[in-house]
Amino acid sequence: MACIAEKCVALRKFCIKGCPIMDVGIKALALGCLDLVKLKVKKCIAVTGVVRSGCVNGGLWCENGGRGLETVVEEVLTPVADRDGLMGMQRLQVVVLEELMKLAQIRGLGGEHGGWKEFLAVNDHKDITPYDLSMVSRDALVAFLTTFKNKEDLQAMQIRANSLLVKKLKQESPENDTHEQMLIRLTMKHQEFSIDYCFRSYSNDWFLSDIGMKSSMVKNSTNMIAVDCEMVLCEDGTEGLVRVGVVDRHLKVILDQFVKPDKRIVDYRTVITGVNAQDIEKATLSVVDIQRELQPYLSNGAILVGHSLNKDMKVLKIDHPKVIDTALVFKFSNARNSRKPSLNDLHKAIFGKEVRKEGVPHNCVHDAEAAMNIALAFIEDPFDTTISPSKEMLEAEKSRLFIHRIPSRVPSEKLNFALAGEFLTKKFKLDVKPAKTLGGYYCAVAVFVSAEEAEQAFENVNGYEETDSFGLPQKMFDVKLRSKRNASCYVRKMV
Repeated sequence: MACIAEKCVALRKFCIKGCPIMDVGIKALALGCLDLVKLKVKKCIAVTGVVRSGCVNGGLWCENGGRGLETVVEEVLTPVADRDGLMGMQRLQVVVLEELMKLAQIRGLGGEHGGWKEFLAVNDHKDITPYDLSMVSRDALVAFLTTFKNKEDLQAMQIRANSLLVKKLKQESPENDTHEQMLIRLTMKHQEFSIDYCFRSYSNDWFLSDIGMKSSMVKNSTNMIAVDCEMVLCEDGTEGLVRVGVVDRHLKVILDQFVKPDKRIVDYRTVITGVNAQDIEKATLSVVDIQRELQPYLSNGAILVGHSLNKDMKVLKIDHPKVIDTALVFKFSNARNSRKPSLNDLHKAIFGKEVRKEGVPHNCVHDAEAAMNIALAFIEDPFDTTISPSKEMLEAEKSRLFIHRIPSRVPSEKLNFALAGEFLTKKFKLDVKPAKTLGGYYCAVAVFVSAEEAEQAFENVNGYEETDSFGLPQKMFDVKLRSKRNASCYVRKMV
């Protein structure tokens, strides 16, 4: 069976009848034949009941180093998504295998029979020097690494393999680069990528992509899916996922579902999310359910696309190395280095139309489509990623004032009333941006009909004019509260 798995890697269908095949034989096929879609096992009594029950649950070898299977007819087993990332190890480059071996040695990781030395002793590899990996065959490295059973050890391997993949994706290779790979590299080269995409918490409820452990064919896949999420504020100050939208490269909707958070919600942010308590009461899916829906795409090498995608990945608890973040790839020529473009502004600059109107709640499917369209526009006909804002956009910036460092104890209604008094006009619309943490500061944008009205409103604010850290004019003003404690806020020009 191991010989078949090694030689017939493109095998798609296989029937075994009345043979003394054991669990390890099925495992060999699952690990070696990446294209296998149907495995029929008939009257092979050495295939144990443990395997059959594991097949029904779709969890076979989640702990044993291979892929899960699902029973479709009597004693017929069909491989599905790889669960632990070891399936494609036979096709890994030797350099990756050596790096994983070094990690195992440094951390003292081991498999069924212990560490590397113990493995060599048990398997009678007297000809191999334990400390010279350059002389070790690929088969021996694979044989040792596939003995790993501990979930934490496997996770450490996946993290290391993914980091090696990220390093490779960052490298310039113009002669072989696809436009998709160019966007991935531009995302990774942004100065804030290493901070935004550093997900340090790998608890049991995180989905850690296994793409780094797979063959180059899967790693180089140009399939794409775009994702966008709506989040609410939970009682512990964290954000909870309440709705997710996913589209494929052809803008076909893969997923549009409400999600029930596992924590109590204190702010639905309905003005932004469009989600209310009634929507969540009807929701039956959890974050884990959404991860399961996305796992087949990600495990097959799909590129994850989005705008400020790190926020979506954090709330989805997904870590995947192949990403295109349109907020990191593109920027406006007049923007400060740290300022990322909004999805709405970016879409309008490229396509001449907005994703949503001012003050209208988000629609995560539409936002996912917008991010995918931006990526596809570049892929089909690459253009300068530094975009010049239109005259309309510049005028729109001048007609807005930014209010920031607003204490959470200031209600938005009270803020609106206080600003009318400071601006000496009620002719503005206040767009409130909720606090990111419970009890933290929030901000808002006051939108005026014209740049002249915004300028006059700023001049009317009774406060000392100063500049912020980027040199933009701002003033501090006070909001009077019922508690007789004033709250200080800042109003700043946008340009």
